[in-house]
Amino acid sequence: MNNETNKLHSEGERPSIGVIYMMADRTVVVRISLQEGDRVGDVMLTFPPSHENYKNVLKRVGGLKPDEGKTLYEWEMKFSDAECRGAK
Repeated sequence: MNNETNKLHSEGERPSIGVIYMMADRTVVVRISLQEGDRVGDVMLTFPPSHENYKNVLKRVGGLKPDEGKTLYEWEMKFSDAECRGAK
């Protein structure tokens, strides 16, 4: 977890699990970092506009514009295996 996530935990606010942003070419990048005990996991998924779940990913966060990013919260980004298939 990053310092921002740890800060949110200590302040009692909703903890962030990562970020989502849209690149200039409209590719969506999802970066998630989770910690459980002493285990840490980081993942980065990219969804090009041609990906079958591209629109679904954008819908979950209320849409994005090129060069825009948003903080992710756990309830927004629970992906099934099928949704991740084909993401890089």
